Amino acid sequence: MAVRLEPLARIALGLLVGCSASSGSDSGGASQVGDDASGPHDGATTGDGPRDAAAPDDATGADVASKPADASEASSPRPTRDEVLSVRMTFQGLSVTLPTVGTIPWFEPAISSLDAASRQIVYQAKRAAGDTHLAISISWAYMNDGNYSYPLAGKDLTGDLPAFRALVAEVIDNGFFPVLFLAGDGESTGEGGYNDPNGWSYGYGWLTGHLPQIVAVLQAPTDLTPYCLLVPGWDGVTRVRARLGRA
Repeated sequence: MAVRLEPLARIALGLLVGCSASSGSDSGGASQVGDDASGPHDGATTGDGPRDAAAPDDATGADVASKPADASEASSPRPTRDEVLSVRMTFQGLSVTLPTVGTIPWFEPAISSLDAASRQIVYQAKRAAGDTHLAISISWAYMNDGNYSYPLAGKDLTGDLPAFRALVAEVIDNGFFPVLFLAGDGESTGEGGYNDPNGWSYGYGWLTGHLPQIVAVLQAPTDLTPYCLLVPGWDGVTRVRARLGRA
């Protein structure tokens, strides 16, 4: 199933990037975004929970962070917004064959859990399917959904934003526009950790507090955001207050 995200992408881009661009520029770049009091880490980190869960042999290591984070700026011309918003992405029905797990149904967020060679297998499969976009989740897991868990372990990059940026740049360099899902699903917990221990999302409040930091890392030293769509989360993210008894 190929999905088109244009309406959602327009809304998310307006709400997130448009409202936070000034925050990103005011920070002076990725090296100065560690002042958010709501985050427990210094520098380019935001996360509060564990980073990996029983990562398989395909799990991402230091090779993601070591990618040339800004090669895309020099190697590909800046796209138009119409190009970036014209999403073609096979979210259901694509299979990939990976060295350690064999042939599996492809689930887009798992790109962050693969090593460099396995990511190239996915890029080739998506090119063959005619995809133009690739989804990256800043934090993801797919566990204990009934009796099913996805064959690849989740990955949380909120604690390593340089690695997140490097993966975004690599996806661009391989010819895709990144659709960035930012773990803002649902309401945040008061403790600052995962609000969904099976999906590794953080929630609305967490994303509100950390979005300027995430955007700043994507914008410096060169700006990758013109190639990207920013989406708060996979599910509902807007704070909803019940108004019982009111018209």
